[in-house]
Amino acid sequence: MARVLHRLLAALVTGLLVWVNFAVHTAPRVGSNEELYMARAQLRFLEGRLHAGLGDEMQKLFPEGSVFTHALYGSAWCSYALRRNTADSVRTHALREARWALTQIERPDVQGRFPVACEPKFGAFYCGWRNSLLASIALLGGRQAEMIALDRYSAELDSAFAKSTSPFIESYSGMAWPADNVVAVASLVMHQRLRPNTHRSTIDRWLRQIGERYDERGMIPHAWDPVADRQQEHARGCSQALINVFLPMIDTTIARGQFDRFRRYFFMERLGVPLVREYPKGVTGRGDVDSGPVILGAGCAASIVGSGACRMNGDVLHAQEFDATVEGFGLALGDRRKRYLLGALPIADLFIVWGRCMPVHGNSGPLPGFLRFHLWSAAGLLLLWSTWWVGVVRRWYGARRAQQDPQ
Repeated sequence: MARVLHRLLAALVTGLLVWVNFAVHTAPRVGSNEELYMARAQLRFLEGRLHAGLGDEMQKLFPEGSVFTHALYGSAWCSYALRRNTADSVRTHALREARWALTQIERPDVQGRFPVACEPKFGAFYCGWRNSLLASIALLGGRQAEMIALDRYSAELDSAFAKSTSPFIESYSGMAWPADNVVAVASLVMHQRLRPNTHRSTIDRWLRQIGERYDERGMIPHAWDPVADRQQEHARGCSQALINVFLPMIDTTIARGQFDRFRRYFFMERLGVPLVREYPKGVTGRGDVDSGPVILGAGCAASIVGSGACRMNGDVLHAQEFDATVEGFGLALGDRRKRYLLGALPIADLFIVWGRCMPVHGNSGPLPGFLRFHLWSAAGLLLLWSTWWVGVVRRWYGARRAQQDPQ
């Protein structure tokens, strides 16, 4: 019985490994039409889930679940339409979905989860993502009322940064996360595309301030004490991936330096698989609500969002590698309605499609070969089936001996 169970388990693991080794080569080339087709298939799946209440489901899992869900969804639609840039029907549909997502973010019960005493009202996380989505809508084809709202929200953010002695304003009372602030400042840059030089002095001051507050590795920290204006936690993979998506919009020179450090301290390979660390080289830690699961040192959220960071910083090779890792290990299903992890965790689908809809800054390079991963997989299968093939060899050797030494 034990032998049968072992062989059944071995067959299951073998099938899974064969699937993964094949699937890592099915990721579309970064920036291709095939990639856009896949993104549209993901958006079809997510559209049904979002309108069925996915934001409320995600809210039960983490504090910013509803805002994150709708902001990523609306932003992905806007980016998808901008990359298509030809079909009016696509743009119309994208605007409708993005506007619907914005109304979900602005629901009173959603706003009520964020602090009204912060400046700006509701804090940096809420105001940053709301403004970013609204700016995406305005850039795609906003109405006059949306421009008026964008002007007002941007002025509130500008004022909050101008008054603060720290570049990292609060997301909640007494708590600040630099990544939230990078999103907020990037939204001011997006607003400037429509209202030139509106926030130039505030942005320049903010850039000088962050340059004085890097962690011991010269990177933007993960968590900050806005009252004492000091670091609470050094750079981590999940926030660095997000920061490096938005920082190139703000300042390309600073972004280049930060991305180089991100690659140096956080990019890694495990058993031939390209991944992003959650903690920098030489540091270990556990996963949390920000990072998601941490497996062999790799952060799931960091590895998914890391592809978007690579796209925005011109590192197409690593973007392709991280996409291939997601495609291989993401257990994707469906063609016209594609979902990952068997559709069990749609927030992962949102981050994946949000990244894939981003513009690609850089030329496409060779597709990753994953040779080392294939060799590790072959070695693992040999070990997994060792009791079987050793038994075969023994039986063959015994038969040969019997033929050579007949009784």
